[in-house]
Formats: sequence, structure tokens, C-alpha cells
Amino acid sequence: MGFIETPGYASRFNYLWHSNPKSKLRCKGFFDKVHVRPALSDAWETYKDINISQHLRDDAWTIIEKFESKLNGQDNAAMAGGRTVQEATDAILIDETDPGDAIDQAKQSYNKYKARTWDDGTDVEKKGKYIDELESVIKNAAAGLREAMTRDNQITGEVEYIKNLPGCELPHNTRPDYNRRGDLKTKWSRLSKTSKSGFAAASLPKTLTGPFEQAALYQVAGFWACNGGLPPFLVYANASDYRIFDQDNTPELQDDYLADVVNTISRSHKATEEILKVAKDKKHLFKLVDPDFTNICWSEPPVIIQEAKKLWGIK
Repeated sequence: MGFIETPGYASRFNYLWHSNPKSKLRCKGFFDKVHVRPALSDAWETYKDINISQHLRDDAWTIIEKFESKLNGQDNAAMAGGRTVQEATDAILIDETDPGDAIDQAKQSYNKYKARTWDDGTDVEKKGKYIDELESVIKNAAAGLREAMTRDNQITGEVEYIKNLPGCELPHNTRPDYNRRGDLKTKWSRLSKTSKSGFAAASLPKTLTGPFEQAALYQVAGFWACNGGLPPFLVYANASDYRIFDQDNTPELQDDYLADVVNTISRSHKATEEILKVAKDKKHLFKLVDPDFTNICWSEPPVIIQEAKKLWGIK
């Protein structure tokens, strides 16, 4: 990846690249990239400088505790589970680690995850359930990934693409999990008041038409746009099975459909760029987007919601 100079209208806001527009609302993207990340970066720089007064370092740590996801409760049991499964499948498929050893290491790693505490204890319950599902999800994920890449000469892990999409001035940033073209998604049991166990088994999607699957589709369309049109795939795995979506069985992953999706992504990115251009300053920028705190992308700890509402002047 070569050096990409960021236009001044974007660099002044620390907005260096675009991301999947289906992963979060534009208002949340601005909040994360323009407000949170610079504050967190500055705070870490101050905190790590032992030559700075303790008072300033303490203030910096307060900011870090507020915005660092592993400290403020932004993380959750399902996200931690997904990361842990990918670590295990990387070990099994790429490093050729014995599956039993990889699973043991994964369990140890997942046990270190500290469940968040601001959601009435539901994340604690999920962590307890997901540690029991972890081995099965890993085995199914590894089997699904092997099948999805059976024609490939080798298996490689996550890579980063930062590349301009058609008509965009800022690059699109995306990271395929495997072989520059595919992604792994894990599904975990959900809490259920009607089940004796308190949980209902996770189901695997049958199509890519649902809202969460649309986000995954837009993600792999970004891969396809950046890697020269390699055929994309998605592997979904839960505790009982796996499902592969690829160009052999999924119309949304055909080249013509992907091209339409990329055009839609580009239009969204260009609209973002126009907002960045007309914004006079940070305060004005946030006046140009209306936050919707009911959207799932705002499922954040109270301290983050309070910070965002303060930024938008909402009581």
C-alpha cells in the first residue's frame, strides 16, 4: 500500500478514508472518525509520555477510559467470539496448528474477555453460553472456509485495501479475512424468554437480502472493487453448521450485481465528500448530519451516547 495524500478538506477533520456505508450511519461514521479517534489518539500520546505531568496524564487516561472500546464496554460477547473464532481458524488453516490446540488456545483467549456491565447483565449471560459454543463454531467455520477456498492453491489471512472507488477523491478502506476476497461471519445463540435454557439457537441466513446480510454484501463488494474482481465469498458459521455464499449459488455476488453495489457505495462516499467540503468547521460538520440514536450502530455504552448527544446539542 503506497502513501495516499489526503485532500485538505478531509484531513482537517481527520477523515482519511471511507468505510462500508452499510456498517453504520454517516452520523456515526463522523462521530467515530472526526471526534473519537483524534481525541483517543492524542490521549494515548499524552498518557505514554512519562515526561508530561501526572495531572495531564491522568486527564488523558480519563479520555482513554471513555473512548477505548475494551475499557468502556463497547465490545460485546458476540464480537469477541467472532474475533476469537477467526484467530483459531487462522491458526488451523494458515499456521497448520493442531485443531485441538487451536481450540484450547481460543477458549483461553475468550475467557479473558471482560463482559460489559451496562446492559443489565445480558452480556455476562451470553459470554457463559458462547464459551460452550466456541469449539463447535470454530470447527464449522474452519470446514466452511476450507470448502469455500478448495480451488485455491493456498490460504492467506487478512489484508488491508485502501483504494479509491470510481469518482471518489478519498479511498475506500476494507479488509478481507481470507485470500483477498472472502469473509467469515459467526452467528451465536440469542437470549430467549420462551426457551427453558434461556437461549434460542442461532440461525444461518438463507439469502443476502436481510439488513445484516446487506452489510456483508456491501463489504465483499468493496473487496471485489479493490482486488481486481476476484470472485467473493462469505462463510457463515454457527454451533451446528455453516453456509457458503459465492458466485455459484448467490445472484447478489455476480459481477454485474456487485458493480451496481459498488456504484451505490461510490455515490454514498461522494455525498460524504461533499459534506466535508462545505463544512466550515467541526461544529458546522455535525450540524450537516442528523443523528438517529435508534439505529443499531448506536448500541453503545451510556458514556458514548452522552458524548454524542452533547456533540449534537441534544439533551
